Amino acid sequence: MPEPGDIRIVVHDRNAPFAESVRDYLRSLGYRAEAASAPGEALRILRSGRCQVLIVGADYSDPSDFVMPALDEFPSLCVVVMTDLPLEEKANRWQSAFARVRKPFPFEKLADILDRAITLDKIFFDLEERVMNNIGRRLRAARRMRGLTLAELSERAGLSASLISKIETANAAPSVSSLVKLSRILDIRIASLFE
Repeated sequence: MPEPGDIRIVVHDRNAPFAESVRDYLRSLGYRAEAASAPGEALRILRSGRCQVLIVGADYSDPSDFVMPALDEFPSLCVVVMTDLPLEEKANRWQSAFARVRKPFPFEKLADILDRAITLDKIFFDLEERVMNNIGRRLRAARRMRGLTLAELSERAGLSASLISKIETANAAPSVSSLVKLSRILDIRIASLFE
């Protein structure tokens, strides 16, 4: 089952301070969340990396204005709709959403929705993404268990701290030679990174 750190979320609401508040709350739970107040900015974030969840403010008269084009491009997105209108008014327009929540709401409600999405396997990862998440998580755990900083591991392995950080956060796929160097320094079997 994925952990919060494995899940990348885009929070899009035209009210920028609200979107940032939601983002900050999700980050406090360990999720990798980004906020966007403009549709173009939200699409740019979606296109920049593997995002699994879109939390969107339903201030659009029609979801085809933004969400439908996003879903056409990213069909596996788990969509959560935030609205200040009665849910019945928006229900028919937002049928493809995993969940709908009426504003104002306690942010804990989003945590419950995300937990439910994880439990029901509504947050999708491709195989490559799962492997990269597992490798990154195991490398980070091994590095921390040995009390090494990124800089120390970087120096010992002859790899940049930036690359190691990207591998640990699943933002870069490690090469075989990088895995060999890191596993040797961390004294772990390469095969254990894939388990």
